[in-house]
Amino acid sequence: MKRIVHLYKQFKLMIAFAEAALMRYLYVAIGIFIGMLITSIFVPVYFENNAVPVQMGDTYRDQWIKDTANGYQYVVQYADQLTPESSATLQQLAQQEAERKLTEVGAVPADIDRLREENEESPYLVESLTSIRPFAENVEGAAQEQQDEYDTPGFLWPIIQFLLIFIVFALIGAGLTIAFKLWDIPGLKQLRNLISPQEVDPSLQAALDRKAAIKDAEGLKSKFDTPPVKQFMSTYLGGDNFYDDSFAIELEDGTFLGECGSGISETIGVGDPKKVTAVEVWLFDKNDISTITHVVMSEHAFNDEALRAKLAPRGEPVLAKAGMQTTLETQTLRAEVTIKTVEYGEGPLPDNSFFERLTVEIAVWQKEGAESGGGTGIPDLPQPAMQPPPAPPSPQMPLSLIHI
Repeated sequence: MKRIVHLYKQFKLMIAFAEAALMRYLYVAIGIFIGMLITSIFVPVYFENNAVPVQMGDTYRDQWIKDTANGYQYVVQYADQLTPESSATLQQLAQQEAERKLTEVGAVPADIDRLREENEESPYLVESLTSIRPFAENVEGAAQEQQDEYDTPGFLWPIIQFLLIFIVFALIGAGLTIAFKLWDIPGLKQLRNLISPQEVDPSLQAALDRKAAIKDAEGLKSKFDTPPVKQFMSTYLGGDNFYDDSFAIELEDGTFLGECGSGISETIGVGDPKKVTAVEVWLFDKNDISTITHVVMSEHAFNDEALRAKLAPRGEPVLAKAGMQTTLETQTLRAEVTIKTVEYGEGPLPDNSFFERLTVEIAVWQKEGAESGGGTGIPDLPQPAMQPPPAPPSPQMPLSLIHI
């Protein structure tokens, strides 16, 4: 159960440290959602088939003019086979159709001349283009008007348009941000708290504060003549309902020896956050079958016979007093536990009954002669001493065979 609580606490801490980044992703998602909402409901984009030939690119405009010239040339060749009256009527209709197409595409005589120069290797196409050049002169004014009406905005205009839209929305976002920061505007405070709640879970906040307190406690580490294998600092802060530190004891080469740690043992009173009146410090040896635990008690718990009796099965009682030391000893490990700082909370409970801050130091040594890698943790059973086998009984002769 302790492991599960410890993992849950570590998960909450990781989420808390990544909260700022996660909130940024949330704001990006909200922005995307609002943008999709605007473009799909309020300002939807419609695609209509209302483009005109003059809006086509240069390649497609040139092809349009070539097709118009070839089509007109084909009709003229066909009309030569008809009666003069029918031929004249058909050529007149073909001229009107060619002029209409040249007007739609905005073709002027200069476009015809350019295409003739670019296609000199194709006599038939040059002849066709020459045949429609007079028509381009007839509709030059209308074609020019068509070009002016659908003039291309140019390369820079889409970029300028995008920048203007971006600046407008950036100003709107900045205005909303400033508005959310102004607490005295009615209704905005509640809306802001819905989007980003300001109240932090007291237990989570205490865990975050404890992480900073551990860094501060590094300066309280004791100096030993014989350096320990590992030396850990653990700090409990009031309000941390999930206080449960555990540390791996390893040699420099990574050999695992065991674990040690500190966690909540007993609380007092009711309500949240918990009022911790006792903390248990423990040592686990991989070469031993049990975990050694000492219970660090507040002054109130240490002097309360009933509470002390309740905690007695959990481990040896230790009074929480700055400078107090106790030793945890297993088969191959020895841990010196030193209480560095003790601060009590204030409230309706008895004086010095629950901790506001408690910092303990756990320094671990490996016993002399202990092998780091061996041992199963099960002591060998004593073997009985070997006794010589009993001598066989001496045979006795029957009385009847004894001759006097």
